[in-house]
Amino acid sequence: MSHHIKHFDFNKFKTDHWNKKEYFVNNAHDLQLKQYLPDFQELWNNPLIEKRVISQEGDQFSYKISSFLECLPPSIPTTVFVQNIDHYSPNLKCIYQLLSFIPKYRIEDIMLSFSNEQGSSGPHVDFYDVFILQVSGSKSWKVEKNLRSYNECDEDHLQKNSEIKLLKDFSSDHITYNLHPGDLLYVPSHLAHWATNHEDTNSISLSVGLRSPKIKDFIYSAAHELAECFSEDHRLTHSLFNNQDSFELKIDNLNLFNLPFTLPEEKKSLQLIQLGKLFTENPYWELNETNENQDITLDPQNIKLKSSTRFCYFINQNQYFYFFNGEVFQTSLNLIDQLVLYFNQQNNSITLNPDHEEEEGFIQFIIDNDIIELT
Repeated sequence: MSHHIKHFDFNKFKTDHWNKKEYFVNNAHDLQLKQYLPDFQELWNNPLIEKRVISQEGDQFSYKISSFLECLPPSIPTTVFVQNIDHYSPNLKCIYQLLSFIPKYRIEDIMLSFSNEQGSSGPHVDFYDVFILQVSGSKSWKVEKNLRSYNECDEDHLQKNSEIKLLKDFSSDHITYNLHPGDLLYVPSHLAHWATNHEDTNSISLSVGLRSPKIKDFIYSAAHELAECFSEDHRLTHSLFNNQDSFELKIDNLNLFNLPFTLPEEKKSLQLIQLGKLFTENPYWELNETNENQDITLDPQNIKLKSSTRFCYFINQNQYFYFFNGEVFQTSLNLIDQLVLYFNQQNNSITLNPDHEEEEGFIQFIIDNDIIELT
């Protein structure tokens, strides 16, 4: 079943809001997200899942990273954040259907936010775009009216001893949105915001963060010296355009990114290679060295790749560049249709011919990089 954001004007969003200002949609969808949430007691008790905890006493915020939570202190306003919650509850990926106008390689993860009464995120700025969906309870979002410059987000504007980079001052000239289940709020990069649960019941929301590679990382790969001109918080932004292949990077679309410099036409593929690696880097993926030197028997008619794999591709002069988890495979082999259908969950497997030299090379690549699903 397909879903989309109700009451959503794409052209208005693209022209007036994308990378500029917030966008609120009341009763934006009919997804029953609460049924897909994990068991919270199991989540709190799982030592392998990192929990970021923000508590507030008076005007003072405290922050800690915890692997185990007994319960939320009932008398202390507290918010717990869990990154990559869709990794533990894959059905939550149905949210991505609402954001079909966003290239899939831009999506970072889905973050869970759980707040008890008066639990808050504190006033802060994110250096990436985010879409927030309220799942249960309600939450009040204060949003400043203007984007902040990098200088307005530096250490001089932050609270002292704040590990989470909370802002000293939050503009009194702001807009407030009260989110209830089914509502959606888009907050662009550099727009200061402050979320608080003012109700006496717990509030649960999900945030889809968009991957914005650091300009510093991008330049390091091409020219280490130039990278020192940019701070850690400088990020790439991306202009929207409709009717796109969600996994394809194109040389013609390099102008969609706010790249700090351009290369000669014949060198632009180098920029796309670095973008492909950065967009598919996977912090939750580690090479499983136990597969090394093992004889692996595969059914070439029924090859499956790990569902956690990040993927995109681009084509340049009859050469295909496939990116998986930050690694690239270059070939003249056209596997686009199979891979796109597979990662769109429309096909359950891909078919390869191990007797074909390049397909054999691709099979070895996915084995060596531990992205093949072994059964």
